[in-house]
Amino acid sequence: MPHARLGLRLAGALALACCAAQAQTAGPDILYGNTLHVQKAVLALDFYYDADGTFTNSAGLHGTWTYESDQLCVIYETGGAGACMAFEANHAIGESWSQTDTDGDVVTLSILPGRSGA
Repeated sequence: MPHARLGLRLAGALALACCAAQAQTAGPDILYGNTLHVQKAVLALDFYYDADGTFTNSAGLHGTWTYESDQLCVIYETGGAGACMAFEANHAIGESWSQTDTDGDVVTLSILPGRSGA
């Protein structure tokens, strides 16, 4: 059970999560049909965002997402904490970068071509 809780906490931290459950009207088109790989220490998740404002991830969680003012947010429908994370929409496929998450930890984000693992 501790691993399940850690997984959900990681999913919340990595998930780039929650905020408003409003309809998605604009967003980072680069994510549609591609994979956002999120690595925090030795733990990693892949996120698959769709233009209709829904997402799934490699842990089997899904929900809705919003993007506004360079903040990518997810709300889980399948449990797990939600949070928002800074995300500038000017990244390219194949690009990786590091940033600090809301816990103050370094997270590495990569945009991979296609839906790897989906």
